[in-house]
Amino acid sequence: MEADEIYVGGDSLALRIFKPSDNRLKGATVILAHGLSCTMDSRLFAFAEKFAAAGLTAITFDYRNFGFSGGRLRQYINVPMQMEDWHHVLAYARNRADVDADRIVMWSTSFGGGLATHVAHEDGNIRAVVAQCPMMDNPKTIRLGMSQRSPAQNNKFKRLAVMAALMNLVGLRGPCLPVTDPSRMSIIPSDESVKFHEVGGPMWRNEVAVLSFAKGQTGVNNPMRIADAFSTPLLLQICEQDETVDNAGAEAFAEKAGACVTKKYYDCGHFDLYLEPLFPSSAADATAYFLSHL
Repeated sequence: MEADEIYVGGDSLALRIFKPSDNRLKGATVILAHGLSCTMDSRLFAFAEKFAAAGLTAITFDYRNFGFSGGRLRQYINVPMQMEDWHHVLAYARNRADVDADRIVMWSTSFGGGLATHVAHEDGNIRAVVAQCPMMDNPKTIRLGMSQRSPAQNNKFKRLAVMAALMNLVGLRGPCLPVTDPSRMSIIPSDESVKFHEVGGPMWRNEVAVLSFAKGQTGVNNPMRIADAFSTPLLLQICEQDETVDNAGAEAFAEKAGACVTKKYYDCGHFDLYLEPLFPSSAADATAYFLSHL
């Protein structure tokens, strides 16, 4: 594994590169990034190793404000910034001597599945995308989360968002909430979200800035808006028992996007494809899909 970094908006963006043992795929490359709050040491390295073993150069990164990357407002999700991070990593990859700039694929997961879909559409030169347990309809997933909290908790969340926005007027980040905590209000209230602790690596922190939902433009991450125009080959790895994202969004996106979308179903919850025993089959299915488009 090779460590590198680039600078975006004055902040460092940390990358880790996994190189194949030979050049049989002649520079074909996969870019990987995580979903809501997670860091690249949260099981992405395991997927990258599988892709590198298949002959791909695999590049992982942390969004600014998270993990190994820089950024002053830690744990703050800003969707336009995260999409910008994707585009800068794509530019970095295309400038590497060991990468074929025209043979790049993207792997993404959960909230990141939506981000990668948008970025691939904007880029226009991505061979294929894999979106694991993807959030493809933001409003539906928000409604799902709200239904798993009490009305009092949802009202408190709104009050905290207003507070965070006011604090940010003087440059402060404001309050954070746990990503998962069954005993109290959290960002992701599904019962299965406790598995974050199994997926999360050493750099993962169980908190997200509430400012993310006041000023981070999270609603921009909504692939349903581009479904009719989307044309990049896309594999949706759908967890049939998912309690964290609304799978109806993935189904509706696939119906609108049409023939460019392939669906693969797994009898499991949102976090199970990261972990044994399903991780090997999830990685193998993604690998096979990439190779079929390279």
